[in-house]
Amino acid sequence: MAKMRDGAQWLSNHYAANDYYCEDEKVVGTWVGRGAESFGIAGAAIQPQDPAFLRIFSGLTPDGQKLKPQASEIIGYDFQCSAQKSVSIVALIGGDDRLIDAHREAVALAYQELEKLACVREGKTPQTQRRVCSASLCSARFDHDTSRALDPHLHTHFATANFSASREAKRYALETHDMVKAIRFAGKVYQSALRANVEALGYGTRNKLNDKGQVEGFEIAGISDELCEKYSQRRSEIEEAIHTFTQKYGRPPTAAETHVIAKETRGLKLTNITTAEVRTRQRNRASPGELEQIERVRAQALTASRAQTARRQSPLNTLDASELVAFVRDHLAERKATFSEHDLIAEALNRGMGKVSLPQLREAIQNDPEIVRLDQIQNAMSVLTDRTNLIQEKESVAVVDAGIDSRAAINADFVPFHDLIQQGDKWIRVDPTTGVAHDYTDQRRAVTDLLQSTDQVFALRGVAGAGKTTALKEFHAGVLGAGRQHVLLAPTRKAVEALAREVPDATVDTVEAFLLRTQTPERKAELAGAVITVDEWGLLSNRAGHALLKVVQEAGADVRFVGDTRQHVAVEAGDFARTLEAHAKLRSTTLSTISRQRDPDYRAAVTDLAAGRIKDGLAKLDERGWIHEAKSGYLIEAATRYLGLSEFGSKILDNNGSPHVLAVGPTHAEIRAFTAQVREQMQKHRAL
Repeated sequence: MAKMRDGAQWLSNHYAANDYYCEDEKVVGTWVGRGAESFGIAGAAIQPQDPAFLRIFSGLTPDGQKLKPQASEIIGYDFQCSAQKSVSIVALIGGDDRLIDAHREAVALAYQELEKLACVREGKTPQTQRRVCSASLCSARFDHDTSRALDPHLHTHFATANFSASREAKRYALETHDMVKAIRFAGKVYQSALRANVEALGYGTRNKLNDKGQVEGFEIAGISDELCEKYSQRRSEIEEAIHTFTQKYGRPPTAAETHVIAKETRGLKLTNITTAEVRTRQRNRASPGELEQIERVRAQALTASRAQTARRQSPLNTLDASELVAFVRDHLAERKATFSEHDLIAEALNRGMGKVSLPQLREAIQNDPEIVRLDQIQNAMSVLTDRTNLIQEKESVAVVDAGIDSRAAINADFVPFHDLIQQGDKWIRVDPTTGVAHDYTDQRRAVTDLLQSTDQVFALRGVAGAGKTTALKEFHAGVLGAGRQHVLLAPTRKAVEALAREVPDATVDTVEAFLLRTQTPERKAELAGAVITVDEWGLLSNRAGHALLKVVQEAGADVRFVGDTRQHVAVEAGDFARTLEAHAKLRSTTLSTISRQRDPDYRAAVTDLAAGRIKDGLAKLDERGWIHEAKSGYLIEAATRYLGLSEFGSKILDNNGSPHVLAVGPTHAEIRAFTAQVREQMQKHRAL
């Protein structure tokens, strides 16, 4: 999908010219969509400089009335759908026009599905919900068969006006949120329908895999990857530009940057050439053997198609839709507690491409007893979960609620941080080395709350740097002081190692190891009266959290959850911590005073960031000169700054570097690119 800002330019330079130019040959478009039907122009031809097109993509109706207030420079959206390269080759170079019809039919189906997701946003408040349109898209359809590099390239554009209508026929700006989220879904609807159509014409097909070995599409059997590559010059241009970008900036471009690269690599001037000349050039690029390959595949398909027609057989619907839906459901539910129906269908179509129909999949989803619909508001995309996950969430909430005021306090007499000095309403400790006073008021209160709570399940929330680990050590002493067994757990091995260093006399393990160890009744009995503390609990999945609470309930133990749910999210399905915070009667205490950052300006900025005041926090950092922007070359500049500040700086730049400098990157790709830049500069200065 691309955004349109100038309707006249798109019509003359893109749609009517078939990506090459000839005075006597112009592509004629067609109006489609329920919005076009409401104007009475559906099915009408769209000629170059078409008045209706120019009016609609200027915010007017075909007869010149104003459509809606022009609130955006975006006058429309260009949705494009492209055939598999082998289909384009056999259709255009092999001359099998049936494949062109197969493409057009599959495109129409994909557009119909995408149109169902077109919405409008009524009202001006953030709480306004998107609404599905009843008379929605007004689109201009243009079928093209060649790329600007003159490759055979069957593709269709849907120039879609930026307006839609509600059920009451009021016109609004088009809300494309769900349409954009469903691009993959619409693409898989197209690919699956096209594959079924191609096989119905007698062609064999093969899966096309990506670099990870996953199915991403299909190709016609007998048309080699080498031949497809030969007729993909346009793609080669883009990939070469991406490689140049990566070499220059030390990282691959983002999706937005790749889109810009694709636009910049397009020839500004179209080639002045006729369709007959294009076909001649395309055939001349193939060797005699390759032309023979194309003709052989086409002839075999025609023979197979006749035999197939005689037997009245179709290759479609050879997979069990119910089994496919169940498999994909389990696959998605392993990592996500909720997922859209369109994601489920897209993945099912991808795995059963051309072997199962869209109506079959929808029926299988409707009849699947393990799928639960979570729709509570009117929305274009249905939200689903699996029944097991929903049951686990409800049972976890029930355990927490049942445990309110059901237990005795762990240690009501314990005085946390007994060596603190009271100054007014503050409790402080003076560092004997530096003489600096540190405030422990927050930690003292939090430990007292943890020890005195009468809830079976209780939580300690704390922002990063607020002293949760310090409070945990004191809490551990309070638990042992009451003669209770204390088990410390964390979701990851790294977190366990950190806890073991901070609380060396405690039993520390991962949550998974603990669950495996406590499966028998005898093991659970050993936990009677124990206190189980889980650090970094935001990483717990629904499955692990549910299993842990079940052990706690059966053993008669108490549990204390520690962490900040804003910092971490579970890798597996579900968000156990946020589920309890949102739906259970979970009570908690909070550490909100940040103490990790000693510099007062730095601490003030971090406090703003932790509280969600992002703009204020960034402004404070910027005032100190701590924010640097370098656009595309930011990793190169960051590597240079790192070397200048680090211990290598003294060797390379003749300055006073420090060994206490860290470089932190948010993604593996950036880290690899940054490291490569550092190594390159060190090698250049013979420091490596």
